Amino acid sequence: MPSIAREAQVEMVVERSRFIALSFRIESPEEGKGKLKEAQDRFPGATHYCYAWRLSENQEFASDGGEPKGSAGRPILGALRHFGLTHALVVVVRYFGGKKLGIRGLIEAYGEAARMVLEKSGFAEYHREYLLGITVSLPHRNFLVNRLLQMVKERERMTLEGEGRITLRVPEKEKEAVETFLASMQREGKILHFEEREGYSCAI
Repeated sequence: MPSIAREAQVEMVVERSRFIALSFRIESPEEGKGKLKEAQDRFPGATHYCYAWRLSENQEFASDGGEPKGSAGRPILGALRHFGLTHALVVVVRYFGGKKLGIRGLIEAYGEAARMVLEKSGFAEYHREYLLGITVSLPHRNFLVNRLLQMVKERERMTLEGEGRITLRVPEKEKEAVETFLASMQREGKILHFEEREGYSCAI
């Protein structure tokens, strides 16, 4: 399923109320909480912070952020569903302008802000990748670098950190084969240590 291609921000004004919509790619509800806090820190003192996230068709959540029930979180979630997106969070920050919009007006404003930021973000197929940290035996460094590049096929997936450290981005479908190879190299003493640092999502 698709996710957003990039994080984005848009702004619109409705009856003097300022709406700022931000999109984020997330891997878990916990990461979503962190991104919400990031939005709150970037736009302090707002009247409302409304949001919705969607990790899959069966794992989603919406919050009205103090607005009347169903007037903010639900239309934001509706925009995510409309585009069929997963692993995405939309936060809409509102600075009240002094004029009430009514339930219908709120639904339209939050839904439109969410649609605008998602369209700006663009869409791309969702993939999961892993970061592997590898410590190599220096005499075998070039051999291992070349073999790993053959396995992941793209040079930008590899970062050399000093003479004996390698960070490798591995697509989920290639992870088992790469780890099997690394384990065999570790048994032979060519690799001193390797570990999975973190998993993350990538839309390509």
